[in-house]
Amino acid sequence: MVKWIVGTAIVMGGTGITVMTFVLNNAAPKAPPAQQQTQPPTVIVVPAASPQAQPASK
Repeated sequence: MVKWIVGTAIVMGGTGITVMTFVLNNAAPKAPPAQQQTQPPTVIVVPAASPQAQPASK
C-alpha cells in the first residue's frame, strides 16, 4: 500500500511539473522576431574576355 501511495505521488508530481512547464511556456504570446534590414545583394559584373584579344600597341 505504501509503495502505491509513493508511486502515485511521484507520478502526480511529475505530471504537475510537466503541465506547469507547458502552460508557462505557452501562456504569454511570443513577440515576432525582429526584422533585419538587409542590403540588396552586391553584383559584380566581370567583362567577358574578347575572343580576338590584341596586345596593347605602343
